[in-house]
Amino acid sequence: AIRAMEFLGLVESRAGEGTFVATAMGNLERDPITASLFEEWSTQRKMFEVRRVIEPDLAALAARRATAGRLEKLRAILSEQEGEVQRGQTGMKQDTMFHYMIAEATGNEILVRIVDNLMDLLSKTREASLQHDERPARSLKQHRAILRAIEARNPRATERQMRDHIRDIEELVFSKRKRSPAEAAASAPSSEPGEGA
Repeated sequence: AIRAMEFLGLVESRAGEGTFVATAMGNLERDPITASLFEEWSTQRKMFEVRRVIEPDLAALAARRATAGRLEKLRAILSEQEGEVQRGQTGMKQDTMFHYMIAEATGNEILVRIVDNLMDLLSKTREASLQHDERPARSLKQHRAILRAIEARNPRATERQMRDHIRDIEELVFSKRKRSPAEAAASAPSSEPGEGA
């Protein structure tokens, strides 16, 4: 996950010092090379790998640390998202804000900055997934399940709900295109001894 974030300009490694949030996060409009790379589906898959590594644990941390004020803001965002979905809109702004507010609920400003930039980089896949007829309502339902787990102060359930949510989004985004042979091989069930068929 760290290598993927370093590749995307979210963090930078300094010899002998460690890994830090990048001081100049890559602005896609000013960086055509990064922008063109992100157009590649393989790069977007790597971004989903980063999300699967980061967001479930981040949500679990929010379940431990969210203040009453943060919980109220999360409820308000979902109320707005529900209104948008009922009006036939995608609710993309509220969808993005929900994930951002979960990061804020951890109380860790470094995580907030990382998630903020992840959301910017994923705007295209987010928009594409929400154009699916069933996606806005499914997203709202999954967000509610995540929030219930946070309200219950249940990190394990929150982690599971977030992991399922990201997996659902990823499957929806990549079901819109034919996978390359390399991608198909990479996702094929393992035939290693001792692993289930």
